[in-house]
Amino acid sequence: MSTYTTRETARILDVPVARVQGFVRAGIVVPRRSAGNNGYMFNFQDLLVMRTALRLESSDVSRRRVNAALRALRDRLPDDRPLSSLRILVQDGELVIDDDRARWNPDSGQTLLDFELHDMTDPIHMIPGTPDPMDRDAEEWFDLGCSLEVSSPRMARELYRRALEVEPDHVDARINLGRLQHEDGQLEEARRQYERALESAPGHPTAAYNLGVVLEDLGEIDGAIQTYQLAIATDQEMADAYYNLARLYDQAGDRASALRHLKSYSELVRGH
Repeated sequence: MSTYTTRETARILDVPVARVQGFVRAGIVVPRRSAGNNGYMFNFQDLLVMRTALRLESSDVSRRRVNAALRALRDRLPDDRPLSSLRILVQDGELVIDDDRARWNPDSGQTLLDFELHDMTDPIHMIPGTPDPMDRDAEEWFDLGCSLEVSSPRMARELYRRALEVEPDHVDARINLGRLQHEDGQLEEARRQYERALESAPGHPTAAYNLGVVLEDLGEIDGAIQTYQLAIATDQEMADAYYNLARLYDQAGDRASALRHLKSYSELVRGH
């Protein structure tokens, strides 16, 4: 995996060298020493952690709190789970960690519960508006599925399937169904939904991006790179696709491509 000197890291992050050295002193990153022990060498994960710290500080969270939270995370995570695999959010002025399975506070470790309604066996009949609740078009099924994703993702999946029964080329329903299947670990099913979406709408950036994520999880890295490239070819502001490409190119040892895509990602994030 590629490594970067302190000066190179500062240039990539667009911060002074002293700021990078400050991350090391704060214990946010623990880089290895260079040959001859005359400097630090940072890996790609270190760059992502420091970028996350900078983003959090720009959200009006104090540097002290950011440093403390990231150190706590580093202590709590298993050795094989990098900080960059988590989403670190600011919610009501508090730092929140989202690891796709739960949300929790990095300071206390307390889990923030998401309540799911288990008694809504058929919420379709609870929605007023038409004499026959089954007499809906694809867009109505889709909208109802969207409204139930948080409270009942199982029911949302069924509603997206009903939308697709009415309109097999409903791209958004396929994408949302694929995403929920992916979250449940149904990778091949999700893959089929995204591929069908791309058949209906060639080059659709969200379908291409989501397919890339699935292909990564399936270990098909070349295919993932191709679909991420397809996503940014049709949506040049899809920052997450640049980020994933940078990471994959870095893992492949293509440092120039990794830096190019990381720069595009950083410019898009700063621009928004």
